[in-house]
Parts: sequence; structure tokens; C-alpha cells
Amino acid sequence: MSTVSRKTIATPKNVIYVAWCICHPEGGVRYVGLTSKGLNSRWSVHLWHARTESSSSYQSKTSRWIRKHGPDSIVFSVLEECLESELDEREIYWIKFFRESGQDLTNILEGGAQPRGHRNPGASEKMRGSGNHMYGRKRKELMDYARSFQGKASESTKKKMSDAHKGALNARAVLTEVQVHEIRAVEKYHGFYSQMARKFNVSVPTIVAAYNRETWSHI
Repeated sequence: MSTVSRKTIATPKNVIYVAWCICHPEGGVRYVGLTSKGLNSRWSVHLWHARTESSSSYQSKTSRWIRKHGPDSIVFSVLEECLESELDEREIYWIKFFRESGQDLTNILEGGAQPRGHRNPGASEKMRGSGNHMYGRKRKELMDYARSFQGKASESTKKKMSDAHKGALNARAVLTEVQVHEIRAVEKYHGFYSQMARKFNVSVPTIVAAYNRETWSHI
């Protein structure tokens, strides 16, 4: 059975999942849900609702339960993998099953008939402009807030992210590795930067940065 807490692992996309608290295992299953986007994605959504006061689900029974015990104590597990067309039916079945088994679920609804992959027009309207709690914040604040739900990246992940932005892999790169080697192979002379810029159809600062290893420093 695949589980998700603060760590992220690869899980199937179309699944019925359950959640419980490891500090109170006697409470058993406390929530049953479905997702067509994978358990990691759904876990992040639950955390966002539990942490964000402007969320319409901030005061839901599930969000209050997560805040009460803390995210590190809540575990999400895949209960059943099924076809996307079967998700509603299976969620209804399992919510009924656990309730009849005496589990005190935090679910408000009986399951099923939930929109997936579509925006809620009413919710979208509320989140526009100043209604959005992230309105007016700088990009760094937005990224820091988004990353707060994921935990710190591992060293291997940081390396992969760094490598993905080096040289020609960087979407903003205007030179190739071969061109950079050609530029650096030439000894500077009067008008060198301007001539190289015209040759490769780039700006003079681009040539200066590449030549002085301010960019392309990995080669």
C-alpha cells in the first residue's frame, strides 16, 4: 500500500485513498477521498486548505483535524486503484463501508459527483484581484509559499534542477556550447566584443558575460 506523509513517492493517478493519524492509531481511518491526479498532488491540496485561512475549506472538519494533529502525523494511503470512470462509485462505497464499520470520518459528503479537472467559476471569481491572498506579492514570495508545502529539496534534486538550467538547456540561452568555445578561443583585441556580437547575432553584454565566464561557467 502506497503512503504519503511529508515525503513524496510515485503513486498511481486514479485512486481512492484514506487518511489517519499515526499519533492516534486507535482512531482508525478518518478520511476517505478520491483523486485522478495522484496522491502527492491531493496531499498538497489538503495541506494548502489546512494552512490557508482564506481557503473555503480552512474551517472544514478535515482541515481542523490536520491542524490539530500536525501534517507530520497525518498519513495518506492508497486504498484502491481504479479507472477514472469508477472513482465516484468507489468513493461512495468506501465512505459508506467505513461509516458502517464505526469509523468517525471527517468527510462531510457521502462521496462521488465531485468535479475533477475543471475550475469552479464561483471560486475563481472570489480569487481574482485583491480577493486572492497572494495578490500583490513578489514572485519570490509566491515560490516560497508554494515550496512550503513540499518540504526541502534533497541534494540530488537540487543538482538536477541546477543541471537543467545550465548552458543550452536554459530556456534563455542565446549561444551554443560550440559558439562559447569559439569565443573564448580568441584573444581579445580592440572591437572584439562588438565583432563577436555581430557574428553570432547577440548583444555585446552576452558576449562579455560568456567570455568572462559570468555565464556558461560550467565549461
